Amino acid sequence: MDANAARQTIALYVEALDSIPTWAIEAARKRFSKGQAKVLWDFKSCPSSAQLVGESRHMMLDVEEELHRLNLILNATIVDTDTTEDERKAALAHWETLKREILNTNGADSPRNLQVEALRETNQREKLKEHARLAAAGIDLPVSADGLTVSQSLRESNQRYAAERGIRLRQDA
Repeated sequence: MDANAARQTIALYVEALDSIPTWAIEAARKRFSKGQAKVLWDFKSCPSSAQLVGESRHMMLDVEEELHRLNLILNATIVDTDTTEDERKAALAHWETLKREILNTNGADSPRNLQVEALRETNQREKLKEHARLAAAGIDLPVSADGLTVSQSLRESNQRYAAERGIRLRQDA
């Protein structure tokens, strides 16, 4: 790669990572260097700017979820102790609603939770596609990209994905 191409590549990475915190980029870099990245990556070349952005955003998910929970608490209504019974009941009902959102039992429709869930579903779907493609090519995948054994549910998901698309999977002995 000549100097001009290297400058253009660096400029592309800088532009793509402009809105990502440095700590998330560094954490993503470490995950790539240890082969523990959550995004699909072939491990043979440097991750693309899009893969680095995706892994960096994945690193930010837990922090953003916690910030969302803290924001719910900080924006909660303060209840005066000299309240009527109706005000007390309304405040308790509001608290129960907030509590469900915080515990994610009823807060699944919040924009943050939808974004987090969509990213997780996309990552899972892409992993399943890659596993089905490799399995159809006869490549055995006894472990996932992060080194953990493939669970029965993942194996079943791979089989469903392959069946839906007419891909014939290799049968285990």
